[in-house]
Amino acid sequence: MNKLFFYLALVTVSISGAQDYQKVDAIVLQYPSKFSSTEKLSEKIATNFSTEEDRVRAIYVWITNNIAYSFSERNRISNSIRFSTEAERLQKLRERQKLQAERTLSTNAAICHGYSTLFKELCDQLGIQSSIISGYSRNSIEEIGKKNDNSNHAWNKVTINGVQYLVDTTWGAGSFSSREFIKDPTDFYYKTPPEVLINIHHPQKKEDALLSDMMSRRDYEVSVLQFGSEAPNHIIISPKNGILSSKDNKETRFTFNSKEPIDWIGYSLNNDAKTVKDISISDNKVSFAINLYQQANKELIIFINGKAVCGYIVK
Repeated sequence: MNKLFFYLALVTVSISGAQDYQKVDAIVLQYPSKFSSTEKLSEKIATNFSTEEDRVRAIYVWITNNIAYSFSERNRISNSIRFSTEAERLQKLRERQKLQAERTLSTNAAICHGYSTLFKELCDQLGIQSSIISGYSRNSIEEIGKKNDNSNHAWNKVTINGVQYLVDTTWGAGSFSSREFIKDPTDFYYKTPPEVLINIHHPQKKEDALLSDMMSRRDYEVSVLQFGSEAPNHIIISPKNGILSSKDNKETRFTFNSKEPIDWIGYSLNNDAKTVKDISISDNKVSFAINLYQQANKELIIFINGKAVCGYIVK
């Protein structure tokens, strides 16, 4: 397929989807911030929207605009259950899901498990197939190369009109600054492309990646860290390893496949910002070099058109 045509097609689909979402979003943003039960909220969504696409979108928008991340909600609902039969196990898991979802709704606060459980509970009540994904996440450069054997995040897989998508209402709701939650709803974590999300969300189960070839956890741990919504616009070709050497007395070359015009490229080494002057662009591939010699123990951030695209550790 012609690359220009493919890019224009992506833009058209994106704009069309955004316009459709605007109608759903406008209605949901008028909903109360409090509901007495998950049934009341799901009934409201069912009354206003008839398609799976609109209902899932409504769930995402309400949760990301009304649930705040709170560390105090950690371990509020026990994860342990006792059972003697498979039927009893499933029943108790269902009861625990309902209890967690109702608590998240009543307090308007949760950690990732509360977010993902509320999302699944509402999907269940609306007859939409979904599941909770457990896995590993990272959002800072200092995490590159660190091994983590414990699952530390939860998000969702949802089926809309027979197609599976990935959704993260936790990260979609906002971010943190000095352990303080900053409400900042974003669409980036709604139906995020699997090949983009895998760089920051690595599921425990391979099938939950929605990829035919999922990177190993070790490759994930040492891979370059991509930042948010800019990831789809500038695909990293090389280097994909997030740990770069400062020992070689030569420049390190970076190559991206960019889907938008390049006006400016810069970088920072531990907040020492500089502009890249020698840039090569050919067939959507953008290439440039940075001298990292004797720059050990620093964090490197690449900026394209004024936005942070990815980060590395220099050793």
